[in-house]
Amino acid sequence: MFVETLEQRVHLSVSRDANGWTVVSGATKVIYVSNSTGNDSNNGLSQSAPVKTLAHAQSLITDGSADWLLLKRGDTFESFGQWTKSGISAQQPIYISAYGTGARPQINSGNSYGFATFPSGTKSVGNLILSSLSFFANTYTGLNETANFAGIRLISQGSNITIEDCKITGYKDDIDFDASGTGITNSTVRRCEILDAYDLSAPTTAHAQGIFIGATSANDTIEENVLDHNGWRPGHPEDRTFFNHDIYSYNGAANIVVQNNIIAEASFYGIKFNSGGTATGNLLIQNSESVYLESNATIAGNVVTEAVDMAGTSWGVGINTQKAPSATITNNLVADLLSSVGTSSLNGIELFNNGTAFSGTVSNNIVYNWRGSGISAQTPGSGAGAITISGNQIQMVSNANGANEGSAVVQANYAYSNNTYSAGTKTSINQINGAAQTIGQWQTATKETTDTYKTLTYTDPTRTIEKYSTLIGGAGTFADFIAKARGMDKLSWNANYTALAANAYMWAGFGRSAPAVTAGSFMFEQAPLAVDVTFSSNVGSTLASSDLIVTNTATGTPYAFTLASYNATTFTGHFTYVGGGTLPDGNYTAALAPGSVANTSNISLANTYSFNFFVNSADANHDGKVNLLDLNALATDFGKTNAKVSQGDFNYDGTVNMLDFTLLASKFNTSLTITSAPVASLAVKNIFSDVAVKSIADDVLGAV
Repeated sequence: MFVETLEQRVHLSVSRDANGWTVVSGATKVIYVSNSTGNDSNNGLSQSAPVKTLAHAQSLITDGSADWLLLKRGDTFESFGQWTKSGISAQQPIYISAYGTGARPQINSGNSYGFATFPSGTKSVGNLILSSLSFFANTYTGLNETANFAGIRLISQGSNITIEDCKITGYKDDIDFDASGTGITNSTVRRCEILDAYDLSAPTTAHAQGIFIGATSANDTIEENVLDHNGWRPGHPEDRTFFNHDIYSYNGAANIVVQNNIIAEASFYGIKFNSGGTATGNLLIQNSESVYLESNATIAGNVVTEAVDMAGTSWGVGINTQKAPSATITNNLVADLLSSVGTSSLNGIELFNNGTAFSGTVSNNIVYNWRGSGISAQTPGSGAGAITISGNQIQMVSNANGANEGSAVVQANYAYSNNTYSAGTKTSINQINGAAQTIGQWQTATKETTDTYKTLTYTDPTRTIEKYSTLIGGAGTFADFIAKARGMDKLSWNANYTALAANAYMWAGFGRSAPAVTAGSFMFEQAPLAVDVTFSSNVGSTLASSDLIVTNTATGTPYAFTLASYNATTFTGHFTYVGGGTLPDGNYTAALAPGSVANTSNISLANTYSFNFFVNSADANHDGKVNLLDLNALATDFGKTNAKVSQGDFNYDGTVNMLDFTLLASKFNTSLTITSAPVASLAVKNIFSDVAVKSIADDVLGAV
């Protein structure tokens, strides 16, 4: 008799690998296209018989399928034209990507769009993945764009669209979520280079941006991208206006998440959040105004640094609530102002609101080495205690203000507590209605009796991106740092040039650390199998089942685990196998990707963490071998209920019986080549002499 446990697994057609890249499997058909070696008379079904043009390649893709369209790396192509086809579902998408070696396939679209979805009646176009492609407006002059001009413009409503590892350069809008109807929903732009968008047709009114998100879009995520120099031509600072931005999310868009991006050198706003949304973990650098709000928003855990003037105009604002009725602004680092033209419009955090009602929280932020005001409060508020300003460290230069309240402020609507203010050697640091305030005057006026006028000592507050560049082997300049970040792709990814790593360096200078994984362990004794991951700080509010990535080391097959519990005292997440029983024998990697979790300071995991483990059925002491020691364990506890693997319950049914013995017999004297150290091999009680066990084994195993 032979009994083998069933292989229980969860296969995903779309998943993420340990390095955070999207992995797709399960194509219904693959079409290859090569402009250099292809011919449209070929069937396109193999790399040796590719078609030539993207138009013909698209005609071979079936609408409502999980077909793949792969472009040859190193080749140059024309525009995709009007794309009208959808995948089956988010887990069975149409996948448009690259094959071969070398640079991304290059789409030179002239002065027209590179890829655009077009509606057919009310039909949606979605369930798409665009990966590892490069788009360039190679004949665009800033004045000659055609209709629907953008690198990637999604005009048809659609859902579940992922744009990953793409480079889009030099359009009016590099990526445009501008669909009618229900807009673009549940879609993601990630790990792309979105660069140098510009428009010269109407410089005082036209809007050019790296990413535009239209009013009807919802639940979209912009993550881990490099958005640089959008809204103006390289070398032409005179192009910079208030109308062009790195990211522009329009009024009406809902639940937009912008996380862990480098957002740099925008014409004006780094993020123009007319829609509101959530911005976390971004590095916002060398923008005139980094974050601008017109709707409810959460701005948390970002690093804002090196704010710069507009062309000929004094400016340097970190986070501005401008017209938002409410906002949560927490755990941000706003440090080091480069603006030099004048002293106006230089505020770290600005509660402006055009003098209208506002409620919200400004807490646990650090504003350091800024000029103007650390917190500029201009809104009257919206009722008693509507605005909480607490636990902030406002450490300004000597000619600046810590907190500055304007004439519209209704004092009762503000609740201050536990803030620390300094401005060089000044003793009257804060200001109300233009009058400098000593600590006593400030406490009397604001009722903030728990504040401190004090210069704080930090670990290394002089850290800059220029110093970080030197640390990681660069030239020690922002230009070198951003050039290397702009030049990355999936094949040359360098985690040092990401917001996650750069921000972790900056935060550490102010005594706040990114979370790290301190331990990972595999529990083979229980069913379902489990993995524990312990962190250096509390990540309980962000840790999710999808954060742990478990794959078979040899095949890359993913296996889903669920977060069963989290211990907020030890910071340990306990993940159990979704399959419910055991995994197939083999070696496995458990990993968490950068950015997967954040701590209570909204600082994200900066590096990939992984550890290896193995599964070997009938291996009671978990040493990678099935031998007499394992038989010994089974014999010791034969007939036992509520048993464990180390006691011989190899099929995880709770009882040590002949089913377990038969499983052991099928694997006796075998061993697994393991890629990780055994997990503290368990000792087993030897109830027989070696000779006796060998005799029993020969008799019983021979009879099975």
